[in-house]
Amino acid sequence: MYGYLDNGYWMLKIAESGKYKLQLRRWPEEVNLPLNAGLPERPAIPGTSVKKSRSGKVLNIAEAGISIQNIELSRKVDPNAEFIEFRVELSSGEADLSTWFHLDSGETIGAYYVSIEKI
Repeated sequence: MYGYLDNGYWMLKIAESGKYKLQLRRWPEEVNLPLNAGLPERPAIPGTSVKKSRSGKVLNIAEAGISIQNIELSRKVDPNAEFIEFRVELSSGEADLSTWFHLDSGETIGAYYVSIEKI
């Protein structure tokens, strides 16, 4: 959430062959923030265990991509969009999903959140 720079992959089990949409996000869907946005700090709540949070830093994401089942796709990112979407035809079975965000600084990180839906 604070601009942690890392990457990995997800091990998936595709239940049915077909067309899927994958949405890559930086922030949880519920916060409705653009990919490149920072996150304001949350104040402490007196009388509770909730402490003040750090603010999330701005990351200038220039390009995003996915790799799954020998399919590799990438495209430029609209900095005001909440997610970037890819549509792919997948076969049933196990699959490794890799994602990436290329930053304008030259660094590469993975998507923090991914949603997958059969369409």
